[in-house]
Amino acid sequence: METEEDDIAPEVTPDIIEIDTSELAKICAKHWKVHDKIKFKSNVVDDIWKNHLQQSQFALKQIILLEFTHYLELYLWPHFDPNHCTNEHIFSIALLVNEKFRQNSIGIWTIFENDTERFSKFFVKLLELLILPLNQNQIDLKIRNMLLTFLIHSFASLEIDFVRTECLKLTTIGIWTNICDERREIEINKDESRVKLWKRVQKKLNSGKEMVKNQLAFDHQFLSKMIIIFYQTMDNIIGEKIDPDSLAYCERFLEFLIDLLAQLQTRRFFNILFQDHLVIPTCSNSQLVQLLNQQMKSKNNRYKTSLFLKQFKILQFYAIFQIDDITGMPLNRQETLDRQHKKMADIQKLCFVNFKDELKEFVFASVASLETAKGFKQHFENVSDETIIEFCKHIGIRTIPLLEKQGKRYPIPFILDAIVYQLQRHPTQLELINYEPLYPDESFMFDDVTIPQNRKFTNQHCQAIPKLNIQFLTFHDYLLRNFQLYKLETAFSIRQDIEDVVLRLNPRYNPDHVAKYDQTVFGGWSRMAVPLNQLQVEDIGQPRLTEITPSYVKADITYSLDRYSPQIKSEWDSLKMHDTLFLVSLQMLPDLESQSISVKETTMSGSDFRKKFGIKHIRGCEVFQLLSDEGDPIYNFEAGKELNENGEAKIASNNRTIRVLLDTNQYHIDTKGHPKGDPYEIYGTFNVLVRRNASQNNFKSVLETIRDLMQSELVVPDWLQDVLLGYGDRYRAHYTHMENPTQTIDFGYTFLNWNHVVSSFPDKTVVPVKEKKSPELRPPFLVTFPTSDFKELQETNEDNDPKRKRNGNDEEGDVIKVKSYKFKSFIENPKMNTLPFTKAQIEAIRSGCSTGLTLIVGPPGTGKTDVAVQIISNLYLQYPNAHMLLIARSNQALNHLFEKIAGSNIKARHLLRLGHGQGELSFDSGETSWGKSGRINSFLELRLSLLSKAEELTKSLDISPDHAATCETCSYLFTNHIESRWLMFKKDVLDQKSSLEDIKTKFPFKKYFEVIKPAIFEKPKTVEELTSVIEESYKYIKEIFHELEEVRPFELLRSNKDRSNYVLVKEARIIAMTSTHASLKRRELVRLGFKYDTVVMEEAGQMLEVETFVPLLLQTHDTDLNRSPLQRVILIGDHHQLPPIVQNQALAKYSNMEQSLFARLIRLGVPKVDLDHQGRSRPTITDLFRWNYPGLKDLTFTKPEYQFSNAGFAHEYQMVNVEEYNGVGESAPRPHFIQNLGEAEYVVATYMYMRLLGYPAESIAILTTYNGQKELIYDVLNRRCAWNPLFQKPKVSTVDQFQGQQADYILLSLVRTKTVGHLRDIRRLIVALSRARLGLYVFGRCSVFKNCIDLKPSFSQLLSRPTKLHLVLDEKYGDVGRKFGSEAEKGTDHIIEDVIHMGKYVHQMTQQQIEWMKSNK
Repeated sequence: METEEDDIAPEVTPDIIEIDTSELAKICAKHWKVHDKIKFKSNVVDDIWKNHLQQSQFALKQIILLEFTHYLELYLWPHFDPNHCTNEHIFSIALLVNEKFRQNSIGIWTIFENDTERFSKFFVKLLELLILPLNQNQIDLKIRNMLLTFLIHSFASLEIDFVRTECLKLTTIGIWTNICDERREIEINKDESRVKLWKRVQKKLNSGKEMVKNQLAFDHQFLSKMIIIFYQTMDNIIGEKIDPDSLAYCERFLEFLIDLLAQLQTRRFFNILFQDHLVIPTCSNSQLVQLLNQQMKSKNNRYKTSLFLKQFKILQFYAIFQIDDITGMPLNRQETLDRQHKKMADIQKLCFVNFKDELKEFVFASVASLETAKGFKQHFENVSDETIIEFCKHIGIRTIPLLEKQGKRYPIPFILDAIVYQLQRHPTQLELINYEPLYPDESFMFDDVTIPQNRKFTNQHCQAIPKLNIQFLTFHDYLLRNFQLYKLETAFSIRQDIEDVVLRLNPRYNPDHVAKYDQTVFGGWSRMAVPLNQLQVEDIGQPRLTEITPSYVKADITYSLDRYSPQIKSEWDSLKMHDTLFLVSLQMLPDLESQSISVKETTMSGSDFRKKFGIKHIRGCEVFQLLSDEGDPIYNFEAGKELNENGEAKIASNNRTIRVLLDTNQYHIDTKGHPKGDPYEIYGTFNVLVRRNASQNNFKSVLETIRDLMQSELVVPDWLQDVLLGYGDRYRAHYTHMENPTQTIDFGYTFLNWNHVVSSFPDKTVVPVKEKKSPELRPPFLVTFPTSDFKELQETNEDNDPKRKRNGNDEEGDVIKVKSYKFKSFIENPKMNTLPFTKAQIEAIRSGCSTGLTLIVGPPGTGKTDVAVQIISNLYLQYPNAHMLLIARSNQALNHLFEKIAGSNIKARHLLRLGHGQGELSFDSGETSWGKSGRINSFLELRLSLLSKAEELTKSLDISPDHAATCETCSYLFTNHIESRWLMFKKDVLDQKSSLEDIKTKFPFKKYFEVIKPAIFEKPKTVEELTSVIEESYKYIKEIFHELEEVRPFELLRSNKDRSNYVLVKEARIIAMTSTHASLKRRELVRLGFKYDTVVMEEAGQMLEVETFVPLLLQTHDTDLNRSPLQRVILIGDHHQLPPIVQNQALAKYSNMEQSLFARLIRLGVPKVDLDHQGRSRPTITDLFRWNYPGLKDLTFTKPEYQFSNAGFAHEYQMVNVEEYNGVGESAPRPHFIQNLGEAEYVVATYMYMRLLGYPAESIAILTTYNGQKELIYDVLNRRCAWNPLFQKPKVSTVDQFQGQQADYILLSLVRTKTVGHLRDIRRLIVALSRARLGLYVFGRCSVFKNCIDLKPSFSQLLSRPTKLHLVLDEKYGDVGRKFGSEAEKGTDHIIEDVIHMGKYVHQMTQQQIEWMKSNK
């Protein structure tokens, strides 16, 4: 489900009138709109800054207007002169870059890449402004905040070479010049590499030119000065009122610190500076933190939280993250504890030597007693100040303040806090995650700081949530960020459902209540919620060893279905084990009563909604058992209503009782401080039970899977680890750089013929390898690639033969050796490939068939699925024991891939489809089901078929048929009768070089083959040919008994469960499931010992990071090889199309949760294969989006429909201008539900016109960019077409939902008439324009879209044609003589003026058609 919010904050987005008439638009038109007449004037920049930006307090609407005019690209940057620029010029560039990041624009840094030297100077100037003293009036906190935001974006873009160069200058070991001498000495001497680096820095400082020295000194001091300015900003907050600009700057600076600590490249040396400058203790003791803590305790802020405090908590987490900053290696729990114990032992030894008298008790204290802050601090309470200072010098803790006004020394209480913080044991990541509830509660769910409301979110400021950038510290860091973000996204979705339920229930205060729990009554109802009668905690399990939370908590819930219709009762009675429910406590108060009127009209959300409707508590739970009226467990409620033989039913009333499992971590938190362990204040107040749509309620299993992964040893292959984390050699996982590369690949029937092979490798010399008995050179082919293609093999050869290295070439050179072989089955005819794969597709297939990571970027229509099928087929053929996992985000894409695979040379018994989507598969192959049960039936049928063949064989040999009764007896049959006969025949006949006739006569299985293939021995004319046929015949028989051995376990395994598991683990070689199913079933798959060596992922560009990562980890280490069994990872997608769907805009835009792993790897520069020939759309339609895919070409179109024009249309594509209809353009009947009636009527009328011409309904799809418009089009279709069987209904969808699909003809409604809306996201535009094969007709307001520079490459082509719909008369679908590209005959062209004209024209056609049908009954 996609989000409806296109512009993050629609109320601040300028509409088309403002864009055209605003003062900024006039300035733009005068100074930079006409590209060839641009004359730069610095006073224009200053004027815009002071009079339009600063004066408006940097209003977002003004900034958007400037960005829309391409102020940065056309005026600011081209005329930036670092030697003569004003501060306002620098501010303006930073502001516009920030705006592009706010909008999540693509290719933001490309405008700077042609002049990186100038960018470097700009960057330095920006840094100089950032560290100007606070008391200077050149730059206020608002502007500092803006410049700091630019710096944050820069550090988030380290994949850009020139940006990385500038950023990493600030985080070298040279920054340690700012830490205290004692600490620096300790840290440098920890590792020899640090000593060398430090000496190198000192050498540069001492020997360089004065200018170089000054620049180095500036770089080294920058971060230290930034921290000092941060401290000064916090210190300036005095009194109870907090200055918003100061607070905003402090919040943004915490974000900066978190980002520096969360990337290994920046953390390595900065963390020591961070610790030395005592950032955590300074913040903890600051006036700001104390004020914020007081505010949060205030009754008025009961539903509010502080962004700064939440960010500070994240900063504390990353400050002590369990990683070795020197090596970058993660530290597990035991390593962390060992380091802590060693540190404490060393400190105790130090104290024994130097402070034995004053710290005697500390010296001999147990390590366990020193783990807490309290236990540690008590030993220093009575120690002299001088001793504490001396102790700090020994362990490298700063005692001299960074700020002069703080005196010559920090206060002793502060120093003690710093000592305790640096030396105490901090909780490990696993401890934190293990005690965190999986279900979101009311505080988490309605927290506007972590889950802001979409309609209020502008992405202008930072958020207290993790980010998914390009690099991660460790896999635990990676999983933890994904865990938190997935939980937040889930909480947002649940919050929306609960808000909807509460609005429908219409809670009101009950003035006549007699108890606390009945103070709320409900004036409405909801099908997804029922009032709760009772909740009783029944059983609490004792904590497991070493744990503090209960092992389980069971509660019985009772509710009534008296008020509900049979349909709704049936829905509630369909509840089953493991379903997730939510308990809600609504407590309306007297002062809320007046506000509860007309609640259905409210647009409130988040904390405001919670406060208004009295949402006190929310707890999740899982259905454990369904109980009868007597309290006995039953299978399901529907079965419980059935009468038994005594005429009684287990469920006789409308009351229902279910036993649920509560979240044990949440229950432990709730019961803390309650002596009896029964917090009535929470569990006694629940009065509503809420259920959710089952398809959206799998979050708990996904979160459990991520948590499980954090507990276990991750089986990520060594060659993939650094690439996934974003470090090291980007080619590390490419097939050319693997340790044991795949040099010979069985391409099977990939190539059509020898010429196809040669043309696929134009840069190589392709030579045939012919053996004595080798067949002629035709498919299938084995291809051996030269050693020079592989780095590892090349280096091995050079090491073995130094002469090769000197000569600089290989003996083989670039020679590819190709060998033809015969398909192993002489009975079954193999299915031949008919697709002439292009050079790029062959490279993708080669890469996919090799070990390593393969990224395949497939623009629309380039045959991504065909390439995937061929890779799978080749691997299946080359590796008989290979097990492959197929993953896709949607059932539709997965089934499309699976059906194609099922139609290849892969045996049906080796295919398995898991998940609910298996029911949507077609069964042209004769299979009844591709799921586990279907595979079991298939194997049992195969067993009978094979036993029948074995029985026929016994008859031909005059042996008792009893030998072929079971798989077990067949084993004896083969050993004692089949194999023995063959060996004797081989010895006595074949090895004696007998005559042709003797071989035919004495072949022991001749009689059998005369029955199944009578002409088998007639074709061979020589002894060699006959011997070859006979050997193939025996292989066929041998294969029968081999397959009988494969199905033998199905005789031994009796239960369907055991058989299902056997199919999954042993028999199925190609297993398909969605990414969601993989997350849900990981625990079970690992327990069963599921193994696979290849993962193929379709739609990889549309999957969340974690959805792509989890399928790589559905198995354990290979115990024999002591490594991951995974050898190949193949990701197929298109990062130029829409990313994964994330409903919460803060998570999508700020956290970058919508970034797929596929897109991230491409950002990192990991090698990819770009498919470069499309065969879907007419070339002219492809031109509309070809500009976004450099090098994209067209295949030759031979199908008849491509040779002729579209019946009834003058053009194959056209943009039709739609003005206001009945005086209205776009409208929103409810917030964010955007519609356009004129466009809806126009597209439906065009669809009706096409149907009247004979176009099949299934060949047409109506697309729109908004859900509101989709619903409106459905309404218009029902009104216009439902009554008439002539029309039927087309596919109607949003662009987002239609990604991955196609149609012959697309009618596209753009909806917006005030702003471009979310079509400005080029990725959405690409999807919209690339769905059509033969015809694309776009309906929208031309004036809105024509001036958007981002969309210009497409819309300039669309608008080059008439903007009124041009029809052609007297043409019918399927009977068009007009060749594609030719103009219609004179007099047949018919121009439609507007939607009303089209409606009348279609009405007239409809009447004529009806009259004709009546007269031709």
